[in-house]
Amino acid sequence: MLAAISKHTKVKLILGESGTSFNGGHILITSPGFIKSRLENAKKGGLDLSALKMIVYDEADELFIQVNNQPAFEVLVRHLMKNKLSPQHCLFSATFTDDVIQAAKDYIGDFKAFPIKKEALKLKGVKSFKIELSKNAKLDFIAKVHTSLERSMTMVFVNTKDNAMSV
Repeated sequence: MLAAISKHTKVKLILGESGTSFNGGHILITSPGFIKSRLENAKKGGLDLSALKMIVYDEADELFIQVNNQPAFEVLVRHLMKNKLSPQHCLFSATFTDDVIQAAKDYIGDFKAFPIKKEALKLKGVKSFKIELSKNAKLDFIAKVHTSLERSMTMVFVNTKDNAMSV
């Protein structure tokens, strides 16, 4: 999808994940840990964020409430300030608590929120439910539910790339 958007516009979109170079990108879709590792290793070969206009964080609630992400944001904010860069930060999450909002403000300043009412997220003909299972039971459960419902498609939400790959 990113390649298709970039192909027909002059906007360079970059998905920040292992093995990806993002020098000269306009929009970076990433996590703070990825940026931190790149900035810390930038001394070797340099890192060009001068064209960066937007940073997109998916599941931002997880990023801001996990204590181990705080050093990553500090590195990022210092780098942006030092280089007089002020990209727009786009935070996406289904669950923004007051604590998460405050943590986000601490790092990126005030921002505008566009909350969507829970009722607006319901789609006709789509059933959703949440069940908590042990790590070992999840894949078996998904397979059984998918088979028993006789559905051709199942959407499963996960919180890490590794979890997505295992499903």
